[in-house]
Amino acid sequence: TITGDLNASIRNDREWIGLYPRNPVPYADMADLQIQLGKAALALDPARRALQLDPENPLAYVTLARAQMYLGQFEEAASTCRQAISRHLDVAPIHNFLLQIAFLRLDQPAMDEEFAWSRNRPSEPYMLQQQALIDFSLGKVKAAQAVMASVVDEYRKQDEIERAYRMQAQVPRIEAELGLLETANTLLERLPAI
Repeated sequence: TITGDLNASIRNDREWIGLYPRNPVPYADMADLQIQLGKAALALDPARRALQLDPENPLAYVTLARAQMYLGQFEEAASTCRQAISRHLDVAPIHNFLLQIAFLRLDQPAMDEEFAWSRNRPSEPYMLQQQALIDFSLGKVKAAQAVMASVVDEYRKQDEIERAYRMQAQVPRIEAELGLLETANTLLERLPAI
């Protein structure tokens, strides 16, 4: 964490596993680090081992599903997510993976199901952010801006000001990537200094 040397962290996790092979933490950490390094295939085995050792940890499901998603193993990722849900361990990232899979399949009913899940959790604006990103990707810029404004407002209500600013700062970048440079520049000028 301090040096940012992810490979050294992986070596540390391997030593940790050697000393404590039934501890799920170093397996999960190693899997997450492999994903960060762009080596999702190397994350599968440690993620599965972490899940095997601690099947009640929602983050183990998240890590495994993330690796599967990055590898294009959408059915496997959906299955991992359904396992978490069956154990009542469904956190927002689990539903986000299901939402992404539904979006890739253009399965609107499945997308609606995930958004319905999030509406029952008003303190969790994460899924609203996903709605904004989907709207942006579909060219629904005004709708996306409105949804992103709701996300920012929700984070402010939760007194997560820095997170609100980060969400707000995403919009000009996304608009610039869509070629809406004038709008992006106008938004950048209005952003508070953070």
